[in-house]
Amino acid sequence: YDLALGMIDDVMYEQRGVLGTAIFVGVTVWGVLSSFFFLAERKNLDMIYCLDSWCDDVDTSLCVIDEFGFVDCTEAGCPPSISGDGGQEVVCWNVYQSIVFSSFWTLMELFGEFPLVDQHSMWGKVLGTITAVFACAVFALPVGIFASGFEAQIARRRKEKESQGGSSSPMIVKDGGRGVEEEETEWEIVNVVGDISTTQGMIYNFLHLQNSPFS
Repeated sequence: YDLALGMIDDVMYEQRGVLGTAIFVGVTVWGVLSSFFFLAERKNLDMIYCLDSWCDDVDTSLCVIDEFGFVDCTEAGCPPSISGDGGQEVVCWNVYQSIVFSSFWTLMELFGEFPLVDQHSMWGKVLGTITAVFACAVFALPVGIFASGFEAQIARRRKEKESQGGSSSPMIVKDGGRGVEEEETEWEIVNVVGDISTTQGMIYNFLHLQNSPFS
């Protein structure tokens, strides 16, 4: 575990610039798609949800959505708001009434989940298809970056080991011209302990004890 975690840490550090770019691209795509979903669904009456404790079986076709995205379902038998200790509580709302609200459901669709596909309008379904295509590209970026980083890291470590005269086999071959003699290499086991004052050190110590010969 310790070798694998150390390699992941090295890959992330070496590829931090490219990973930062991939994260920026992902967040940008998320924000742009959230804005488009807001424009497509902010007037969709099928996206209206009401509190069950106040409104049962609401006919959302009787609701009205104003220009600011607020929902009024008084014609359907729901109160406009509830007065409580915390102020006014909204009874009915459109799940796409703002870009912030839209960002949650857009993120769900970027992850491959489409919980509101039946309520989407025609343009919402078109955007859902486009989101699925972009999701493949967004998730493929970090996968390719990590794969390339691991390949480069393994090749670098192998080259360093060969330059130091190391061998991938625990046997040393001696050739004096009259045959080959094999001799086992004596390996020295060193107990490495991480710095317990840091989170990374504590995680290292915990995982290292699981496969350490000293445990």
